[in-house]
Amino acid sequence: MWTYRGPLTPERSTMGLALQNDQVCDRGAGFCRTRTTPRWVTMHVDWVKIYRAPRR
Repeated sequence: MWTYRGPLTPERSTMGLALQNDQVCDRGAGFCRTRTTPRWVTMHVDWVKIYRAPRR
């Protein structure tokens, strides 16, 4: 969690939830894609809860 107070904030639009399901090679060769990696994978999300940020 962090706080950003710079000029690049979405002042005129609402923010939404984005879930990303991909694999990158940043943790060593054992985590990289190979020929045996399935082309398509599925991510099942059971529950998501979004809380309103506290006013400051």
